[in-house]
Amino acid sequence: MIAMDSAARGNDVVVITTAHPRLGGTVVNRPDGIEVNYLAGTCPGRYTSAWWHKSVEQYAKLHHEKAFDLVVAEDGAGWSYTRLRARGGVSTPVVMFRHGTTLLNIGQYLRHPSVRGCANTFLNVWHLMRWARRYGPYVDAQIAVSDHVRESVLRESSVAPQRVHVIRNGVDVDQFAPAVSGKQVRARFGIPQDEPLVLWMGRLIRAKGWQIAYQTFLEVQRKNPRMWMLLVGSGRPAEEHRLAAMIREHGMQGRVAHLAGVPHEDVPEYLSAADVFLFPTYHPEGLPILLLEAMSSGKVCVCTDSPAIRQLIRPGTGLLAENDVPALARQVRLALEDSRLRESIGRAARDVVLRDFNSINMLDRIHQVYIDTTTGAMRQRV
Repeated sequence: MIAMDSAARGNDVVVITTAHPRLGGTVVNRPDGIEVNYLAGTCPGRYTSAWWHKSVEQYAKLHHEKAFDLVVAEDGAGWSYTRLRARGGVSTPVVMFRHGTTLLNIGQYLRHPSVRGCANTFLNVWHLMRWARRYGPYVDAQIAVSDHVRESVLRESSVAPQRVHVIRNGVDVDQFAPAVSGKQVRARFGIPQDEPLVLWMGRLIRAKGWQIAYQTFLEVQRKNPRMWMLLVGSGRPAEEHRLAAMIREHGMQGRVAHLAGVPHEDVPEYLSAADVFLFPTYHPEGLPILLLEAMSSGKVCVCTDSPAIRQLIRPGTGLLAENDVPALARQVRLALEDSRLRESIGRAARDVVLRDFNSINMLDRIHQVYIDTTTGAMRQRV
């Protein structure tokens, strides 16, 4: 959305990203004028050592062909560029979006200890010392998606407070609206229109809560056998196999469906098809766009209680619970058993998004940061 807005404002926009899951390394010139460089030899959707090296190499190649006026980085994807800048290799200003921080990740792992979590904590401490503290001052502007994230950014790196802006995520309220029909989605999976459906969406990793979401479904479904569940999201093959095995083990093939992923333009239909959007997470969320999209669609969202989630789910706009199955199950039952409550919460949730998280306001503020960072005017290439 942000890249499309920059292109619509008359700028040349070039995206450098990891390899395409099917196409590998290639260059795609999209109809909206955005050039997307998928880097061969990198892992789709993951920032590995190959990404750090190849992304900077591709930047240097493209910059030599036609100079960039601004580099925009998504979270840690841009640290290798800031290292190059610190060494005097480049001078193009950089804006970095911060959806989370290393410190938030460490805190989450410590709250839910595990062998993998301990290993990740060690890696995150190393990451903090190597990247954020050392190269944070070389980022001209950082855009935090919440006050919570901004506070963490300031704690983890020696960056001037005036360089860290809070611009909350926004969504297209026309695209994600209660009027969108979900009937085709239900028909595709054989789900009757009058039977309750719970939806989980996200990356299929433990931190995003798919296992506790599925266990919550099982708990509620025992007393409501007409209930269905859709899980939408891809993950590592081992994680997808684990989900498939759990569905078979509980004999839920006729009530639970897993879809590896859907194009973003189809997400509104899936949200509209659901009665409840289930969002339990161990991940240190900044300001989750998917949750905003569900609220904009007028859905009842059942979420785990956390500081970030509380910025969105206020009294009467959603249902919060501790991150355990019984607590989440109670809230799901409450929503499914009371249609008036669902309608009331859905309306209030959409009102919050319309007032505070509209994408138009977000995009205007982001563009202003770009202008300020490039000392007065965009010069065509981002």
